[in-house]
Amino acid sequence: MSVSFTNKAIAIIAEDRIREAMEQGKFDNLPGTGKPLRDLDDPVDEFWWLRKWFQRERLNEVKRADAKAEARLKYQELNERNS
Repeated sequence: MSVSFTNKAIAIIAEDRIREAMEQGKFDNLPGTGKPLRDLDDPVDEFWWLRKWFQRERLNEVKRADAKAEARLKYQELNERNS
């Protein structure tokens, strides 16, 4: 079986399931319906996930600086390994 055939089959199955869910009203009244997506127009930030974590966890500034420095080091290490 070729990869493209498998990808097409998966796409067809996914579309069918989405269509069925729409017909059953499973997408009606979802939270945020009709509201703009948050952060859509923000500039690209490679550490977006870290900023969100800080906000969610309400970390203080000292912990933020330490965590950010550690994240940058780990990010650099991963990039060096993959180079």
